[in-house]
Amino acid sequence: MNLSFLRTLAVCLAVGWGGFGLANEITVESEAVLSLDAGDFASGRMPLESRIQSGDWRANASSKTLDAQPLPLTEARLDLGPEFVRQSLRVRAEATALSGKPIQSRYGVGLFGDKGYQAMLVPAHQKVQLLYRGEPLAEAFIAQQPEATFQIELTALYLKEQIYLQVRVVELKDDDEKADEEDGEMGSKPAIVFVHPHDQREMPLAGPACLMAAPFAGKPVQFSAVVLQKLQVTEGE
Repeated sequence: MNLSFLRTLAVCLAVGWGGFGLANEITVESEAVLSLDAGDFASGRMPLESRIQSGDWRANASSKTLDAQPLPLTEARLDLGPEFVRQSLRVRAEATALSGKPIQSRYGVGLFGDKGYQAMLVPAHQKVQLLYRGEPLAEAFIAQQPEATFQIELTALYLKEQIYLQVRVVELKDDDEKADEEDGEMGSKPAIVFVHPHDQREMPLAGPACLMAAPFAGKPVQFSAVVLQKLQVTEGE
């Protein structure tokens, strides 16, 4: 299901985006590119907007989720929506890793495919990681109980001199903890804020958003409520 809305919000980088001394005020316009919910998976058919890059992905009509299967034994990646080049973006999804033994699954969301950024929950180490091309940039402690459902969000703002990144994670226990639909982003404090200068990247940012999972627990990782937004950023002086 595609949405077509446009919302504008003013954000002060020094406060709203993590306090890295970037005091310029910016304006972010958010436009929904893709929205997938339970109704999109109820038929048991994969969404037309999805493309399997690795692993085995299935739309589960019973649970109304998009499932990364434990076999073949590989890191699974599902691309979503169009490809983007040097674009500010936000991707968000709800996910549950069904528990198994002895290894726990890892899972998360990504922007710009395998050439970009990933936000991954790592239950075995009780943390969330921000990665660039699969290599860790930063991490933070996140308590994770078996089979808890989390909402994970990755935002990348393409600024003049750097990429400004945020990772937000919320354990879902009631509807009040879900994303704020008024401004299109989660209301929780970011778990990770990271500035990645352009001259420290090896390749241009180009590729689609994606869901990622290493379902090594022997049971599926289930995704739902997937949202992809295109962000237009205007920087102040």
